[in-house]
Amino acid sequence: MAGNSGAYGGYGYDYGGGLRPHVETLEVTIAGIKAHQDAEIAKENSKREEEERIKKDKEEEERRLQEKKAREEFQAEMRNELSGKLDSVRELLESKKGDKDDEVTKMHLEIENLRKTLREGNGASSSESVFDRCKRELEEERAKSDQRLATMEDEIARLRVVNDEAVAAADVWKQVALRPGLDKVAVATVDKGKRPMSPATQAVEANDRDAFLVETRRTLRPLKKDKVVTLCEKEGVTYSTLDKAKEELALKRADVAFGKDRGGTVKKGGVLIHEVTEETEQGTTIVPRPTMTQPLRDFAPGRGVVLEFIALLCSTQIKVY
Repeated sequence: MAGNSGAYGGYGYDYGGGLRPHVETLEVTIAGIKAHQDAEIAKENSKREEEERIKKDKEEEERRLQEKKAREEFQAEMRNELSGKLDSVRELLESKKGDKDDEVTKMHLEIENLRKTLREGNGASSSESVFDRCKRELEEERAKSDQRLATMEDEIARLRVVNDEAVAAADVWKQVALRPGLDKVAVATVDKGKRPMSPATQAVEANDRDAFLVETRRTLRPLKKDKVVTLCEKEGVTYSTLDKAKEELALKRADVAFGKDRGGTVKKGGVLIHEVTEETEQGTTIVPRPTMTQPLRDFAPGRGVVLEFIALLCSTQIKVY
């Protein structure tokens, strides 16, 4: 058994005999094959790159030749076109030169004829009269043009004034038509401070003041604190809180627009209610505001036509633009 074991060892089953050289030989062979394949692949890649480069160079050369050919054709076409145009221009200039020479000759002849006429004393007055007539006609046309221009300017100015007045009137009636509480609409016509106002006029002014306050509050409502503080400083109102300052600003602007409130105001739920009173022999009575069913002539004598027109405008909901 020992001999057999040694025999097995002699064949290299323990990697100590002839198997190792075979493995090394195979590794060398494989390495050589791989190197050969890598060389072949590199050679093929180099050949392919060279072919692609040659192909690109050829395409680039063909493109340059085509561009050169197109450029030469374009230049030749432009030369031919310019040559034809220059020939036509030269012919035109030559023809005009001949015409100009003929015109100059004619002018010389006319000048000589005029000089001859002047020397002989004939035709001087006729030439002068023609010149004067032309000058006079020109001045008349200029004067007419200036007059038409002045008339147009006056008309434009007049139309602008009329337009401004119409726009202002439309804005006033639009505000009246869109104002809330239109069943109490009236127009104040009595100048403040000149004579005592009648109860009807006081009611009218109260309505206008209420509408003005509503519009002013609506304008001031979205303003922030810094803007309200600036307005208070500008209009002389003491700032305390935001809502109170807005209300004070609205009242101050109403006082500026309509004068100081004459009393008879009751504040309910943040809304000012004006109660207009009149003195009678029996005492103080409350004068009610007009309604749409009450005749406006009875409420405000002397202004019934205007008030009824406003009531009609409000009842039919006419929008004025």
